[in-house]
Amino acid sequence: PSVKVPASGNAQKREAPAKDTSRTIYGQKVEKNRYVCNLNTADSAALVQLYGIGGYYANKILEYRDRLGGSFVHKRQLLEIRDFTQERYNAIEDNIAVFEEDIIGFSLLQSSTEALGKHPYIGKYAARGIGTYLRLKGKDAFANELQLLEELVKEHILTENNALRLREYLLHL
Repeated sequence: PSVKVPASGNAQKREAPAKDTSRTIYGQKVEKNRYVCNLNTADSAALVQLYGIGGYYANKILEYRDRLGGSFVHKRQLLEIRDFTQERYNAIEDNIAVFEEDIIGFSLLQSSTEALGKHPYIGKYAARGIGTYLRLKGKDAFANELQLLEELVKEHILTENNALRLREYLLHL
């Protein structure tokens, strides 16, 4: 079989068919990079759809969300996860979201010492301090959780930085 060459002597360029940039997620076809994953409701199957997130990081995200009391307040909290790099975050930043209605409040007064100890902004040592402080003062001594938080900072049981991070959870109670 012979190949026909146009009279100009140049081989004709064939246009490649338009590349399909969509993919199917949960039975719906979505544009690549248009998928938005809600960090507070996602399961591991939803998280692995994100660029650069495999089973290992999906599990780390879910575990950290649980330690936070069940939700993220900001998507940048992913950077608090051990070995979660800025580069990895940059790759998924446009495809992740945290919605106000999905944030679960975290109660200092209602949580057990064990639950407080697992929280990344508290830890075991501060959790024991909070438990002791509440036993000495009594839970009724505080008008609200924010007042307790201020007292814990004054008493040097919590750092100001961690208190600020916890405050956002207390506002969602």
